[in-house]
Amino acid sequence: MVKVSRAIKWLVIILAPLMMFGCKSAKNQANLEVAELSLSMKLPSGWEADRQNPRIFSETKNRDDNFGMVEDYPLEGKSLKEYVDYMLPAGAPERIISKNPVTVSGHEAIETVSEAEYTVIDVNILHSDRVVRVSFRTRKEDFPKYEASLRASLQSIKFGGSR
Repeated sequence: MVKVSRAIKWLVIILAPLMMFGCKSAKNQANLEVAELSLSMKLPSGWEADRQNPRIFSETKNRDDNFGMVEDYPLEGKSLKEYVDYMLPAGAPERIISKNPVTVSGHEAIETVSEAEYTVIDVNILHSDRVVRVSFRTRKEDFPKYEASLRASLQSIKFGGSR
């Protein structure tokens, strides 16, 4: 009985810190909910949604430079590609690094990465008769550090009641 008690004690001593560390890291990843679009998304670790406007989110330690938003626009009879091309005019000050077709939550989408003073990664998603644009803006020097988590966040987008 004493051996079992000691074994349990050591198990608790070893596992408790590991469990607390794991819980803390899961807690650091917030979810974004935009009810009127039935959209949900996991934000990168260390980012949070604005309390007053859930369409805006930012990195908690650098809100002014690293932030993002959810926007939606009517498609106005254009295809998704035509719409994205229209929104990225040739004379814009930013340099388009990439523009690729992707699928997000079963919906046709186009991911773009552009660079000017900041780096912007966004995904334009065809959702019903609208384009839902979810974007992240980071300082150029921060982008390589965040790129994988920003892409994972964009791929986590879900629409309630859709495919």
